[in-house]
Amino acid sequence: MSKMIKGPKITLLFLALCLSACSHRIYPTTTTQTKDSVRVEYRERLVRDTAYIEVPREQETIITRDTS
Repeated sequence: MSKMIKGPKITLLFLALCLSACSHRIYPTTTTQTKDSVRVEYRERLVRDTAYIEVPREQETIITRDTS
């Protein structure tokens, strides 16, 4: 492998691998706490409306027999 990559190329590659492998972890400077919540709300609303309904006609008939 050393015959394929010669000179400063192998040195730069080795240096880049060493620097990236030894880097420290980066933590955020400010921590924010998040809160997840769900709110369920039921609302009922009374709506008054006028409905027109046709009432069927009633008819009464009285039949009396004659007694005479």
